[in-house]
Amino acid sequence: MKHLLTGLGLFLAVSAFGKAETLRFPANGFTIDALEDTTDGSQPVTVVAMTLPASGGFAPNVNVSIQPFDKTLADYVKLSDSEFKQMQFKVISSKKIDDKTHVWEYSGKTNNMLLHFYAKVVMKGKKAYLTTATATDPQWVFYADKLKGSVDSFKLN
Repeated sequence: MKHLLTGLGLFLAVSAFGKAETLRFPANGFTIDALEDTTDGSQPVTVVAMTLPASGGFAPNVNVSIQPFDKTLADYVKLSDSEFKQMQFKVISSKKIDDKTHVWEYSGKTNNMLLHFYAKVVMKGKKAYLTTATATDPQWVFYADKLKGSVDSFKLN
């Protein structure tokens, strides 16, 4: 599952003046400027990684990665499905949203942990923007709506 797991996070815009956008975390009482640089798309890069409190040795998380991919969405889906099969992951759902977007929910064992995933890929140019939520099965029951909501909120500018 190399292209799905090599990097995961959230694409943040920089204003026309080059100042980073401010991320706001009102529930935790702070703001922070986004740490961002441009990518030429030749290497996968994790742009943002967000975590929830850890339990059972794992922190539920949402990550966005930007991956080089110069083929179609259908090619990306086919490659992903092949990797799910190779990793013996169970695909719970797989849905094409539009000509550039696809969403999966799947689960499987990684590093002796049963994990639950929700992923959204958006294609643009020669890049795939992959947003993935990951939690253990017990955590998924508690955090599914929050994790899926975060992934679903990803949009390209």
